[in-house]
Amino acid sequence: MSYRKQDTTAAQLQDITNKALDKLMAKAGGRMKSILTATKGELSTAILTAYRHADVNKQGWTMSSLRSSGALGWLSSQVSAIMQRFYALSTAEMRRSTRGLKWQSALLHGWALDQVTPDCCKVRLPNKPMNLEAVSFVDPSSWEERWSAWCDGYGSALMSNLRMNAINKGPLSDALDEVDATRVNTPAVDLETAMSRLFDNIMYTNIIGGQNDIFNLNGDLIDVEIWKTRGDACEDCDANEGLPMDEAEGDIPLHPHCRCYPLTVPKSYADLLRTGGADDRDLADAMMTRGLVPNSMVIRDNAGNISGRMIVTFNEWLEGQPQVLVGGAR
Repeated sequence: MSYRKQDTTAAQLQDITNKALDKLMAKAGGRMKSILTATKGELSTAILTAYRHADVNKQGWTMSSLRSSGALGWLSSQVSAIMQRFYALSTAEMRRSTRGLKWQSALLHGWALDQVTPDCCKVRLPNKPMNLEAVSFVDPSSWEERWSAWCDGYGSALMSNLRMNAINKGPLSDALDEVDATRVNTPAVDLETAMSRLFDNIMYTNIIGGQNDIFNLNGDLIDVEIWKTRGDACEDCDANEGLPMDEAEGDIPLHPHCRCYPLTVPKSYADLLRTGGADDRDLADAMMTRGLVPNSMVIRDNAGNISGRMIVTFNEWLEGQPQVLVGGAR
């Protein structure tokens, strides 16, 4: 038996958790864009320097002037070095951000679950790693290889476009525009779009991974996990809406930019209270009679009437929640 108020509060708390994680994701994305912006600035400076060296006749650079001045070889080596630094910085930032997001996801989903379970049921958390490098990461070799290929492809495409600009004796403004205009792959997309698609998917996959860690450690407190969509959903995700996760087609995230999530439906308060002491079992019987969901779910006066609702904030919960550490970080 599950209580509507209990399930509704669980859904509300999950929504709060999702919004908090969205903000953390946005901050991580902002740091990634800052690295990209700095890299574009370095590329523009390198192009400007090469143009000035090759523009010997003040009539726009040409391939012959690029070669004779040595600017072509210098620019090619600079673009390659800049893109290698960008790959190293962006990869390190993404590893740090996604591992942090996974740990925060586990804490926030543990908090949400704790608010809809009785005091006799202690939510178990993964072991907090001494170093976030110890946290498992989703398929690092796969995304690193794809991102490396993107960075190499962009650098090569940029140089090709700059050579074509020189062949056409293009002005400096056109050469500088190539930093933003260069696109790679089929269908062709710019570097920022590629970064957003790849890294957003990796970050969200780790957020779901943190949530799954809580589910795996606390399966005895959960009745079922339901596939839920957020905002506009594709046909495949929409077809899974409302289905138990083990009946849905595919896993979350189902595709890049997927914002679906597993909604936790907790086991009923009464059933969970029966795992506690005599007082808990007596309270379970009273709940079955009156249909109440007590403790953190509602506030009752001395006469037993509901006088309000209470939800403990995440920080309050983190300070006071006894942590039962089970197993290693997943």
